[in-house]
Amino acid sequence: MTTDANTLISLDEIGSMLHAYAGASEPQTARKRSRRPMRTVVLAAAAAAALAVTGVAIAASLGAFDGISAASHPQTSTDQLDSAMAAMVADANIGLASIPGDPDGQVVASDSRLIGQLVDGARIYVMPTTKDKLCIVRQTTPSSEEYSGVTCIDPFSQKEPTTLESTMGLTFGVARDDVASISFNTPSGQVTVPVKNNVWSYQGSGVDLSSVTINFQDGSSEPFTGQ
Repeated sequence: MTTDANTLISLDEIGSMLHAYAGASEPQTARKRSRRPMRTVVLAAAAAAALAVTGVAIAASLGAFDGISAASHPQTSTDQLDSAMAAMVADANIGLASIPGDPDGQVVASDSRLIGQLVDGARIYVMPTTKDKLCIVRQTTPSSEEYSGVTCIDPFSQKEPTTLESTMGLTFGVARDDVASISFNTPSGQVTVPVKNNVWSYQGSGVDLSSVTINFQDGSSEPFTGQ
């Protein structure tokens, strides 16, 4: 076999070629940048697997309690429901399951948070559902006509900063962190109720629900437009 001298490659040329294929002079930096998206995917997959193992998607960790600082803490014994309220939530779940399409899922009573009390002394809890809804649960007396205190809504948003309920002379709601107070007209004049631990309430008849105004921490206000 003969070799053409013009086709020979010198050692210097081979070194230059290998250097060109070696890539960046700081390969560790390049590897860090390329791995970050993959790490996000792996963590998301692990979270999904964990939810699949438990069988229940605990919505509190997915945003049901967003904007409610009073609920942003690990559950304690104070947050847990007594037997009467647990039975009430169980009854509510039967009703929710009967709705076609099951839009709200089931209330996860085991993930309850106590956030405050109303002016009549009733305790207010928030709970997630298996479909990432927010449920507001008001303590009621089982033997009374008020044995229905579970309201489930979409998590708070910019358009939905508070809830509004009125029953038997009691007007109340759960509000987002940025809501300072709620104002409305009554037969005796305008009333402004402060929000404390994300809860506000007023006891008195004649509240004009169409006049409800939301007052924010930044000094701005807007009319309540409903859920």
